[in-house]
Amino acid sequence: MSSAEQEFVSKFLTLTNLSESLLPGNYQKPLQEIVSLGVPLPALKYKYDPKRFNNALNKENHGALSTSPVTLTLKSIRPPKFLLSKEFNTNDTIHQVKQFIIGKTDIGNEGELKLLQKGKVLHDGMLLLDLGTNNAVINVLVSRQSPSSISIGTPVGKIPIERKSLDNEKPQEVSVPWEDIRTLLKAKFNSDVDADEVLARLKKGWDMAK
Repeated sequence: MSSAEQEFVSKFLTLTNLSESLLPGNYQKPLQEIVSLGVPLPALKYKYDPKRFNNALNKENHGALSTSPVTLTLKSIRPPKFLLSKEFNTNDTIHQVKQFIIGKTDIGNEGELKLLQKGKVLHDGMLLLDLGTNNAVINVLVSRQSPSSISIGTPVGKIPIERKSLDNEKPQEVSVPWEDIRTLLKAKFNSDVDADEVLARLKKGWDMAK
């Protein structure tokens, strides 16, 4: 600050101290007497974009989350009951969380586990960073798998019934009453020639069907 500026400030402060304030410190003006709200300001040329602001805020929060560990509280919602807590890195996956649960419980494989956050199923390849929080409660659903195959033995007190195979049995020879059939045909056609012709066809068809 130059000497001229210092001199001006000094004189200005002296004048302000000499003159008494015209209005008390708790002065209030009635609203009805206010004519204007002050000097009008020109409209801003900048166009506010809420999406752009939210995206920038999300990126900022995302960067903050990526630098700190994620604490997970793992709670089973049906038997076997357990409650586990562990800190994971943000670049860990749901698959690694399942491996941790298997190591701490008697669960056989990952196929029996399903992890949920607020009712949403979390897939194995999902990063913990995508949970959007550094402290999350994860519900664990355990589904015990039934054996792939069940051997069924003979029930106690029941004797298996042996059935004879029909493939090895020879068909019994059937005796066809051809003379009786001829008599019926003769009575029907009233002709020996026609009866014999029809009977011959019947015999031929019977022989082919054997």
